[in-house]
Amino acid sequence: MDRFASLFVRWVGVVFVGLLVGCSGEDSSGGTPHEKLQQLEACSAPVPCDPMLTYAPDDMVDGCLLGSMSTAELAQHRVEGSTTGDERRLWDLFVSTDRSVQVVYREIFNDMDSDWSDPNDYDWTLSACTLRPTSFFDDCLGATPIDDSCLNPDGWIEGCTSLSEVHCP
Repeated sequence: MDRFASLFVRWVGVVFVGLLVGCSGEDSSGGTPHEKLQQLEACSAPVPCDPMLTYAPDDMVDGCLLGSMSTAELAQHRVEGSTTGDERRLWDLFVSTDRSVQVVYREIFNDMDSDWSDPNDYDWTLSACTLRPTSFFDDCLGATPIDDSCLNPDGWIEGCTSLSEVHCP
């Protein structure tokens, strides 16, 4: 094989390998969304409350979780919800004492049998947000009947931006 053909074969091989790596789902800031969730979980932030189910009846609003959010305790929280019969949503919220929150959100459509174990089964969103003011959570804890925004983790946070790198809270 002449020199030109040899260089061409090497170039094609490099481009092919580059395409394979580029299609792996990783980005330049530390891995797939699932790997970023694992990085946050490895931080071992306290888990003061049981996971909250947002499709629970009003009388099952989680006072532990809303109280923890109110005081912006260093914590990791998990919330599972559903808005329709064929959609499941899961939030992992990593709260810092400065009221910043790293949110890992994922959802699955038409797959109520999924156990969330296969990261390829759902769509991911990673966000950096700020907790709403303490008064919001205090109002939720004292409300009868409970307002829908108190049951939805999207209502607990504001000022969200896309998150490319994660860090321990």
